[in-house]
Amino acid sequence: SLSISDKPDPVVINETIHYQVNVELNQYAPTPATGVKLAITLPDGVDLASLNTDYGVCQTNSRSNVSCSLTNLSISSPTSLSHVTVELAVKIKDAGLLVSILEAKVTANEYPAYVERERTQVFIPPKYQVDMALVIDVSGSMQEEMNGVKQALTKFVNEIGPEQSP
Repeated sequence: SLSISDKPDPVVINETIHYQVNVELNQYAPTPATGVKLAITLPDGVDLASLNTDYGVCQTNSRSNVSCSLTNLSISSPTSLSHVTVELAVKIKDAGLLVSILEAKVTANEYPAYVERERTQVFIPPKYQVDMALVIDVSGSMQEEMNGVKQALTKFVNEIGPEQSP
């Protein structure tokens, strides 16, 4: 099984979310879990601040992906390891982020893959004022329009200068 917890929730913009990802072999599992892999997809708009586990090796594959090779899990004896925790902290960098979604997927040689997601609400303090909001259809058929909006916004921000940039 796989579970994810987050603290705090909601999180204030520019603060850090602490995630705990737990991988556990159920007490009724018929066989040990070998070749245990954990793939974590970080939310958009965050930077990885820290990553830690005592029972495996984790590495970042890109800005948004973490992969972990975890120790084998077993319930065969009272001293067997049946639970592994991966802790990570991410700092919110996107001022427009309203919700942060962390996704984790665990696989093992003997068991099917399992995916879990954790949503963290982002609290925007009242001191942040919105001057303009754009609502855009981001379905695949709207790619030309999305590209046009990106280009127009980049041009607009560049024209008004960094001291006046929203």
